[in-house]
Amino acid sequence: MGINVFSHGAYVDPRDNSGDTKRPPLDIPFYPDLFPLAKATPKEALDPKLFEWADVVVYMGSVEWIEDNWAAMKAAKNRVIWRSIGQSTPRIEQRLTALAAQGLELVRYSPEERKLPNFAGETALCRFYKDPDEFGDWRGTTARVISIGQMVKHRNAYCGLGWYEESTNGLNRMMIGPHNDDIDTMPTALLSYDELKDALRENRAFFYTGTFPAPYTLGFIEAFVTGIPVVAIGPGLRNHYVGGGGVTGLYEIPSLIQNGVNGYWSEDTATLKGYVRDLLNDPALAQRIGQAGRTTAIKEFGKEAVAEAWRGVLLK
Repeated sequence: MGINVFSHGAYVDPRDNSGDTKRPPLDIPFYPDLFPLAKATPKEALDPKLFEWADVVVYMGSVEWIEDNWAAMKAAKNRVIWRSIGQSTPRIEQRLTALAAQGLELVRYSPEERKLPNFAGETALCRFYKDPDEFGDWRGTTARVISIGQMVKHRNAYCGLGWYEESTNGLNRMMIGPHNDDIDTMPTALLSYDELKDALRENRAFFYTGTFPAPYTLGFIEAFVTGIPVVAIGPGLRNHYVGGGGVTGLYEIPSLIQNGVNGYWSEDTATLKGYVRDLLNDPALAQRIGQAGRTTAIKEFGKEAVAEAWRGVLLK
């Protein structure tokens, strides 16, 4: 049974890859009748005809959007699924609980979200995914450590740039991503999608600091699935800048990485630097660690595994 997909937002026209984000086009149909309906109404009050077209509405983002459009979606008799992205809070969970009582389905992206105060429950767990056939073929020919993020100096409290700088000081390193021109401690680069995949293949190690409060990010799984060995900060460092009102304890990396087997993590920047240095100096070690990481990544985040989880949700 085929599934027709219409994507609102950045991919309302899936053929369009313009803009500074350099998004690749998506291989999904363009609907000329739905496109003007989506463009003519604000997301807070979408045209009801969009919901009448759909059987299932899947939304990733703020709960406000679902609250604003809830009456229109229920009038159209849609199944409505809120898909988490690792940015929930206790207050959001309270609001989700109220909507779940009215039929909202909750698909989580990490088991760590079950630790959230006021956790509203889950219909299913469907992780973010990457295609192992697209992300792979790691070679590590350049003895350099890289990290990926956007606006990381400005968002240091959430992105941990300082830990990356301290843990790789004096080593060959680079920061990749948009809006990082204000970093003066290392080279930076804004790459296209294909160039980013090449950077993951060609560089020797990947340093991961996470983005608070997400348990994991797409940048992590892109590196993990590619097979570039990952060195990550521990949860204590990740939560270092967060005040008492922050949601801590959701960082999933220590559950995914076993030190010295499929990657490395530590709470100590000197230890992290030693891990990075060892990988830069020992291609065979980097190959072993990276391959083990890729094996774990395909099991947890591979396209087929996640597609099967989504089939269980959408085709029930």
